Amino acid sequence: MTNSYPEPKNRPDDATRTIVVAGIALGLGGLVHVYTDPEPTAVQILELLLVSVPAALIVYGGYWTASRRFSAAERWTVATWCLVGGLIGGALVSGFLFGESVTGDAVADGSLLFLIGLSTGGVVGLLGAMATRQSIPAFEDETGQFAREFELEALSPEARSLASVATSPYAWDALQAVLDADEPIGVETLAARIAALEGEPTESVRLELVHAQLPELADRGLVSWDAERGTVDATARLPAVVGAGEELSALRDRTDGR
Repeated sequence: MTNSYPEPKNRPDDATRTIVVAGIALGLGGLVHVYTDPEPTAVQILELLLVSVPAALIVYGGYWTASRRFSAAERWTVATWCLVGGLIGGALVSGFLFGESVTGDAVADGSLLFLIGLSTGGVVGLLGAMATRQSIPAFEDETGQFAREFELEALSPEARSLASVATSPYAWDALQAVLDADEPIGVETLAARIAALEGEPTESVRLELVHAQLPELADRGLVSWDAERGTVDATARLPAVVGAGEELSALRDRTDGR
């Protein structure tokens, strides 16, 4: 029996919530600081922009990440870039403030500069992660139609099927494990193997497989997914699809050489 779980859309998780909470916290901290330390109107407007715009961009980054078809590992990568960028920005500003204090030069509002450094660094890290994720071709759009940046029409049907799932590490790991198994593999066993490969909690991998990856792979005819028994088996076309990796590599090499 083929599972018919609905495919998640715009589904938040701990990684995207972390990004949103970080943006909200930085924005609120900045607003409280600006309003508790009043300045002339023009200066206050500038300060409001400096603290609110980066915070709003970080919150939007959380929404952007939640709206993409990313695995849990990919979402945590985006969140990590954001947090590390913020820490680096804060550290740079702290170093500047420390240098100013050593030389005896007074900084008018060091705490506000620190908040701005955190927010700006978070935005820079987030934009870097978003650019990296965007550079991975979007193999499928919301209508289920292939949307590749280059030459998908030149690929064989097997290579196109592989391309449509290759951006998800969970899907790729699942296909490899199912193909290597001599008999139907249990979802719990499959999740444990992928979790060990990706360094993720087994339960989060299992939920991702059950509610997203396995239904999609079954719909594409790559695996036979028995939801009642909780087992996954290879279909007749899976070996040819997995074997099409060399065709994709050749296409990528031609594209990179342009």
